[in-house]
Amino acid sequence: MTRDARLRRERILDFIIEYKRNHDGCSPTTRQIMKHCDISSTSVAAYHLNVLEHLGKIRRSPDRHKLNIEVIGGIWDYKPVVTPSQVISSLKGPQKKSAMSRIIDEDFERRKNHKK
Repeated sequence: MTRDARLRRERILDFIIEYKRNHDGCSPTTRQIMKHCDISSTSVAAYHLNVLEHLGKIRRSPDRHKLNIEVIGGIWDYKPVVTPSQVISSLKGPQKKSAMSRIIDEDFERRKNHKK
């Protein structure tokens, strides 16, 4: 495996993960992968997807027309950021933010930033 091919596959995998993060877990099409990763044709993109699948980096649905790419061992999960006070507010309906809601949000942000 040449270094260029390995780098190209890493770029493809990174694009798939980023795309899934930004599109609620939906997979990019072969053409989107081709365009984003500067690949000359869809058959070359499909070849690299086959290699990634063979290496165990991704898993695709048996129906190749429905492009569903699962990243093996990857953490791309789409998780909308919802603060605890937004949940509380949605239960109570629209209202002015209380002091307790601000404290909850600040604690949430502090914990979220601490994990990074």
